Amino acid sequence: MKAEKLQVRVDTLYGAVIRNETWVTALLLLISVLPLWIFKYVPSLDGPQHLYNSNVIIQLLRGSEIFREFFRINEVVVGYWTGHFALSFFNLFLPAWLAEKMFLTAYVFGMVFSFRYLVRSIYPERQNLLVYLIFPFVFHSYLLMGYYSFSIAVIFFFWAFGYYITYSQHFRGKEMILFGILVLGVFLSHGLVFLFFGAAFLVYKVATILFSIVTGEKGVSAKELFGQLWRLAVSIMPAFFLWVFYIRAVMEINPSVRAAAYYKMELVRFLLRIRQLVGFNHEMESPAYYVLFSLLALLS
Repeated sequence: MKAEKLQVRVDTLYGAVIRNETWVTALLLLISVLPLWIFKYVPSLDGPQHLYNSNVIIQLLRGSEIFREFFRINEVVVGYWTGHFALSFFNLFLPAWLAEKMFLTAYVFGMVFSFRYLVRSIYPERQNLLVYLIFPFVFHSYLLMGYYSFSIAVIFFFWAFGYYITYSQHFRGKEMILFGILVLGVFLSHGLVFLFFGAAFLVYKVATILFSIVTGEKGVSAKELFGQLWRLAVSIMPAFFLWVFYIRAVMEINPSVRAAAYYKMELVRFLLRIRQLVGFNHEMESPAYYVLFSLLALLS
């Protein structure tokens, strides 16, 4: 009897959370942004540097002769711009400490709702608890290190993926343009995330084609498939070429760029404790993430 009562309570709670998904999301959003507003300053590694850069951008746009003697806007379209220019927007009319708070608050909302949009594009006919899985990842370690553009790129990543899934069956002129803009947003936010997006999107397209073949679903003809791929290529091409030019420019500056080297077991430990989530103290924070990793593995 106790087990049955417990099951009834769990089912009731589950149903309430599902039915009131909008309100639960709003509550979790409020809890998420609250730490940003408790204290005057938001601690991060590169945050002050980004605030300084945003001020330089503002002075250049205002035509400051002093700043023009030492700085100029990069002639190469940089896959790192979005965070700087978004922060500059808030810094135009707000003091630096408040501009950063507004920027990070907008980031939290963008991260949550872009992931929610992606989940709903995959499961359009029903509400899903998966929308809540984004909250543990909102304040990841890269954000707290001040990698703002990287974090903004993830928003465009989710948004672009969700948009294509939603409109893939009628992907024509307007859809191609909007998808291309979203993909361009990924690149302009972070070149590396753009590379991840391209790889993930390629896997997704190949998997959907193979799935339709294996399950015997009515597939598209070779002509239709070619048309789909051609329209996708046209949409992604502007961002791709800008990414190529950007990487070439970076390599010309420093051709000896190398990735950090880790032992295999170190990488395994990083994965198991979801190292990217740890904000400040690995010893204190990582134990909870082992549990979260196990939960995500079970859900997968």
